Amino acid sequence: MLERQVQWKLLDNYRRQNFIRFELKRLVLKSLLKNQSIPLSNRYMASLQLSLLPSISGATKHRNRCVESGRKWNVLKKTQYSRFIFRRESYKGSLPGVSRMSW
Repeated sequence: MLERQVQWKLLDNYRRQNFIRFELKRLVLKSLLKNQSIPLSNRYMASLQLSLLPSISGATKHRNRCVESGRKWNVLKKTQYSRFIFRRESYKGSLPGVSRMSW
């Protein structure tokens, strides 16, 4: 059985892949819904198609998680590391452009 952190990372990756796969279709359908020059029947069909997309493919369903530990709080956007992992990696010197402060 997989550890809990590994399960969360796999689920987060699955959600991100679904978002990428359906992103273009979702954008096109939303633009059709907002366009007032298109007939109402076409906009209704776009609304129906949008509702049939899997809910896991939405942008709000995936969460920023640390790529190493799976932690969901205090994750830096640039590195995708949590603050603990970022600190450890910066002390090792494995992050380019990041150095420890010295007074």
